[in-house]
Amino acid sequence: MSLNSRRSRPILFLFLIGILSSPLWLTAGGQPARAAVPRQESPTPFLIPIGGGHAEIFDGFSAAAVANHRSGYVNILVLPVPYAASPDAVSDAERRAILSQVEEQRSQIEEACRLAAPSGMVCSAVVAPILTRSDALDPAVGEYFSTDLSAVIILGNDQATAMQVINGTPVEVALTQAYENGVIIAGASAGGNMLSAAMLSGYQEGFSAANALNFGAVDLWNSAEKHGLPFGLRTAILDQSIFQRGRVGRLLNAITDPASPHVGVGVDSDTGVLVPAGERLEGVFGLYTVAIFDGETYQASRNVSYKGCGESGPVLPCTPLLSLRNILVHLLAPGAFSYDLNTRQHSLAAPVGLLRREFQALHLPSGAGPLLLSGSLDFSQPDNPVLSRFRTLAEAHGGRVLIFVDGYPDLDSAQRASQLARSSLQFPGPGVALDPSAASQPPIPELKDFDAVLVLALDQSSLHPQFAGWLPQALGQGKPVLMVGAASAMAGPHYIASPPPPPGGEPRDLALQRAFIQGDIQMRPGIGLLDITVEPDVMLDDRWGRLFALAYNFNDQITVGLNPNTAVEISSSGASALGDNAALVLDLRTATLELGDNQAFVIANGLLDVFGPGDQLAPEIAYQGSVGHPRPTPALISATPTITASPTITPSSTPAPTGTPTPRPTRTPRPTLTPPIIPPPTNPNISHWMVAFGMLIVVVILFGLMLNRQRMR
Repeated sequence: MSLNSRRSRPILFLFLIGILSSPLWLTAGGQPARAAVPRQESPTPFLIPIGGGHAEIFDGFSAAAVANHRSGYVNILVLPVPYAASPDAVSDAERRAILSQVEEQRSQIEEACRLAAPSGMVCSAVVAPILTRSDALDPAVGEYFSTDLSAVIILGNDQATAMQVINGTPVEVALTQAYENGVIIAGASAGGNMLSAAMLSGYQEGFSAANALNFGAVDLWNSAEKHGLPFGLRTAILDQSIFQRGRVGRLLNAITDPASPHVGVGVDSDTGVLVPAGERLEGVFGLYTVAIFDGETYQASRNVSYKGCGESGPVLPCTPLLSLRNILVHLLAPGAFSYDLNTRQHSLAAPVGLLRREFQALHLPSGAGPLLLSGSLDFSQPDNPVLSRFRTLAEAHGGRVLIFVDGYPDLDSAQRASQLARSSLQFPGPGVALDPSAASQPPIPELKDFDAVLVLALDQSSLHPQFAGWLPQALGQGKPVLMVGAASAMAGPHYIASPPPPPGGEPRDLALQRAFIQGDIQMRPGIGLLDITVEPDVMLDDRWGRLFALAYNFNDQITVGLNPNTAVEISSSGASALGDNAALVLDLRTATLELGDNQAFVIANGLLDVFGPGDQLAPEIAYQGSVGHPRPTPALISATPTITASPTITPSSTPAPTGTPTPRPTRTPRPTLTPPIIPPPTNPNISHWMVAFGMLIVVVILFGLMLNRQRMR
């Protein structure tokens, strides 16, 4: 057949059309196409627990989602299941309000994805409006879990509500399948708690961060009927906003549960961490830190004991306090730091097999009087254990008590505090109240004129340790000394001189979290009665960051954490705890220390001890080969109704988040998740039609060639 024949020209024309229209040569945009990046053959399951926040964590989450793109598309599903007040029903008005708030977050997520994605990659975030159990039981919800998902993010509010919504529904099944297929499952705040199979639901009635070390204080879901997501972490229990909300106590309480993992992972607010295959914590992103409390390596959780009768509450009149030794403590921050959940090892250093410690600093010289270091005391209850003990000691020495008051906002308030203490103790003796603006030392009575000393202080930023130089002499003469609240902080060679955390809101959150940033806390020289550092009211006032700051900066000393109406009594024979709460010792003397990219503390293999009333503050041998000796758990008489497999649903007291997030400090770099270079994506619908059209043209051409050949014969 001649190419110049008239019969062959239409056929050649059709052939050229078929070739030019074929998607093998052109994309829908008219550019040369390259092979699309295929889906992983063996996808890696991926979790991202996030401690809450919005803009600060959406960048890191989006970077991970972009790295998990599907052929150039990043499809993100946003689940607001924890938002509703009840898992059974929401009003139309409540649904509209919730979805309006969620839409703001969806928009932020999508925008963060676009900023993280390379040119040509397409980002889309969609909200699945699943708020109640009837929503989750609708078979149509499966349409939201398409095969091209890159990530799912579960938002925050109430994890108990969320699990009651989705437990045993198509949503739970779809989430599990998505996770197994390599879709990232992230959870922010309450959504993060859901990412461990044993889920911390919150506190039992009558408990809070202040008394979270009381036995029975936490509501841990770890049964066939009540649990977190079934594909969640099984080697650890997750908790969120760990330092912003002072939740260390409840996480320690949870990991002592005999049937649960003995490792707790706390992710602070505005911070997230990557957990590929549920095996490692790595790629911390955001502003702050991730904490790991390991009660397994040295058998701390299995050796838990129960001491005294803790602080009374409206439901449980008396609950014993947990007593724990050798809890391994680790901190991660943005940077090249990780933690292996299987081997329980920090990337900086592995824990030693055998460790012997001493608390020699918790001894006074022979002949010195007993020293009581206390958290804040309620002087309206003179029968509390700390005041009762001091009264006994003062009476034994003669009963004349010098009351020295410092760190109050003005002289009048200092004098009122002195009068209240005098009325409570009902002992004679002199009193000295310092004016906060005092420039010179006030006259102090001669040591022979009093038999015991009570030192009161309110604000550590207003202390005058230079005016308390007579205290070592009084103690050396055998006089009992009780230092209360902020006064106890200056007992060591250094103390935190920053003001107390603000009462609430954004300023308080920043103060609590930025205490973990090196240089953000002020330090000053103290009196030096002991070679330790001290921080009062750790649990009541969420001062965990201040406790860690002292231990990190003075890591050749142990750091003692005190609580309200709780004291440590120190003498030549050692130290013991007394009162209504626990005393804490954070020991970083053998830890490995670093700073993260955000200048936050990074710690490997610190040790935390919890001492209940009557405990001697003495360390125990830390040995990886030790065998646990579980004690019987106490029997509690509670007015709380028994929780059954189908619990009564109570509306959450936690309000749904509202408004636009307040700007935060400078963000740290996103995780180093570099997506592969790919061509600009094509619209899959258009591509499919073009393939079909091209094939049709080729068939027509071939058919025409056959007809033409027959005619020429």
